[in-house]
Formats: sequence, structure tokens, C-alpha cells
Amino acid sequence: ETGLRAKGLSVVNSGVASTTQLYWVRVENISKIKHFVLQHLPLEARDGAADSLLCSTVFFDNTQLELYHGRLEKAVQAPEIRVRWFDTEEPDQKVYIEKKIHVDGWNGDETTLRGISVQAYQVMPFIRGEYTVEHFARDLRTDGVPGEEVQAASATF
Repeated sequence: ETGLRAKGLSVVNSGVASTTQLYWVRVENISKIKHFVLQHLPLEARDGAADSLLCSTVFFDNTQLELYHGRLEKAVQAPEIRVRWFDTEEPDQKVYIEKKIHVDGWNGDETTLRGISVQAYQVMPFIRGEYTVEHFARDLRTDGVPGEEVQAASATF
């Protein structure tokens, strides 16, 4: 993973290859699905530490499920917008707002991942459009991040 970090803010550009299975779950079935999945997570404590880290992810889409169907059909340039956070004890919890794009590659399924990390309290203002990419860029400049890195960060969304 490469990226820049400044006072709780960062831009992530990950070259990590991954495989993802996508499922659409109706809102009324979320609790049932969570219950089923939680029964199968590897959460045994060994020497006081858990053998896995919980990660929560929220995916965004519209009522026509255009993003979901684009990813499911592996359409070229199909985007995925998500907010992710990890179960940590950190008081200044970081939350990752990411855009993942399907890229048609010669060797099969490929994606690119770009994102920013913000403090947990900034997520809802970002979603509502009150904390914009311009605000994020301003904060990076205030923290002394070089101009070309601020420009790259601003291009994420």
C-alpha cells in the first residue's frame, strides 16, 4: 500500500490483489445474515489476542442498484463506493472512504482502489456534502502535504 498521511488524513492507493464475492441483502434480512456470518467468524482468543480483526463496510448505491449490477457484470470501469472501518481501541478511529474501479485486464479480473481516510466524526459530514474534497485538500495543505500529493488526493472523488 502506498499513500500519504497527515494528521489523521490520508490517501490510499493499494496494489493489493483481492477476490470479492458480492451479495445483495434486503434491509429486512440484515440481522439474520449478520447472525449467520458471526457464527462462522474465527474469533478465538489466543494468548489474549483475537485471531482476526473485525471490519465493517457500508456500500453505496442508488435504488436501481446500478453500482451493484455493474460490479456483478464486471463492466469495465464499474465503480464501487464504500466506507470501511476496523474494530480498534483507538480513540481517533480512522474511517476509509474508498472508490474501487473494475479494470478489464489481460489476466482476468483487476481492480484499482483509491481512497481517503478521515476521522470517524467527519464521515457523515462528508456523505452529506458538508465536508467536501476541497475541505479535505485544504486540511492536507494545512498539514504541509506537498501540492502534487494534495492534487492526487483531490482526484479520488
